[in-house]
Amino acid sequence: AALTDMRIPSDLRDEALGIVATTRSDVLNLDESGKPIRYQPRSLFDKIGGEPAVAAAVEIFYKKNLTDPRVKLLFAAAEVPSLKAHQQRFLTLAFGGPASYRGRAMRAAHENLGL
Repeated sequence: AALTDMRIPSDLRDEALGIVATTRSDVLNLDESGKPIRYQPRSLFDKIGGEPAVAAAVEIFYKKNLTDPRVKLLFAAAEVPSLKAHQQRFLTLAFGGPASYRGRAMRAAHENLGL
C-alpha cells in the first residue's frame, strides 16, 4: 500500500516487488525449504541481491527522475549513462559491495544544485 500511496506507477511497483521477492530468502537467511539457517553476516549489497539489484534500483531511480517534472531539468545537460554508472559504483560501495567509487561525498557532489 505504501508504494501505491506514493503514486508509484504499477509497472515500477511490480518491478521493485519482483526484485524484493527474488531476494527474500537471502535477506531472511532461509534455506530452500524456507527454514532459517545459521546466521552468516553478509553485506547489505549481498543481502539485496548484489549487482543486479543495485543496477535495477539505479534504472528505476533514473526512469522516475528523468520523467518527473519537478526534477527532470536537473538532468537536462547530464550524461545519463555516465551518471548511472557512477551512482551504481557509489551504491555498491555504500552497501558494502566490491566497488571502485572514487567520487566526491554526496553533499559535495550536489552542492551546486541548490537542493
